[in-house]
Amino acid sequence: MKEKKKMNFTEKLGGLLPDGIDCFLVTSELNQRYLTGLNYTDGYVIVSREKSWLLADFRYIEVAKRYETDTLEVVQLENRKVNLGNIFADNKFSKVGFESNNMTVARLNGLKETFPLVDFVPVGGIIEKMREIKTPEEVENTVRAQRIAEKALDRLLTLITPEMTEIDVALELEYGMRKFGAEKPAFDTIAISGTATSMPHGVPRNVKLEKGFLTMDFGALYNGYCSDMTRTVVLGKADAEMRRMYDTVLKAQFAGLDYVAAGKTGASCDKVAR
Repeated sequence: MKEKKKMNFTEKLGGLLPDGIDCFLVTSELNQRYLTGLNYTDGYVIVSREKSWLLADFRYIEVAKRYETDTLEVVQLENRKVNLGNIFADNKFSKVGFESNNMTVARLNGLKETFPLVDFVPVGGIIEKMREIKTPEEVENTVRAQRIAEKALDRLLTLITPEMTEIDVALELEYGMRKFGAEKPAFDTIAISGTATSMPHGVPRNVKLEKGFLTMDFGALYNGYCSDMTRTVVLGKADAEMRRMYDTVLKAQFAGLDYVAAGKTGASCDKVAR
């Protein structure tokens, strides 16, 4: 069974390679998944103007083969020096671009020592630039990630009791997101109550929920795309000061939503809200 591809990335990315670069070595696992659709580790993607290669070890090779196309060859990674070296030599790749935004100095030095005849050239964030403009499929995945998080919150609100701890709340959110289709949480879930809510990025405690605000910052990872939402509810009854603070933040949110539009920067939207 062939897997659905996001794009013909060989043609798209190959056309962005700087003059003089024979191919592009992709080592970022996030960017490998973005290009191929395959979620895997400890591998490589090599992109030239005519063809690409996906190198994966024995743990992933069976599923990786499903992603093979006329322009994407899947290679079982057994020996990095041999497998990469064969591709470089067979295709006469002497100038290889690398992800200078992601690769460590140690890894780059290791490549230079292993392939002394290859000139490794820093290319920068070519793929990150591609990722700035989302396809309809990417938008759909992001919306789905958000809907999963919303369903997890709806579920949680039917379960909260005074006997729960902040860790319990975080775990129930994470369980709900997994239950409704998330791969995993998009980041470490925050659930803090009472006196701890003054710390926006606080860590859930193993203490019973305090009366007052309960702030939750969470998100779902779905098909490689993340959601991120913060919600605050009141445990008990909100007093006048709590209502004032809540309404102040709500007005700021609405001001930002009224301002945001295509062409506006994130910084300018943030400034309006603040």
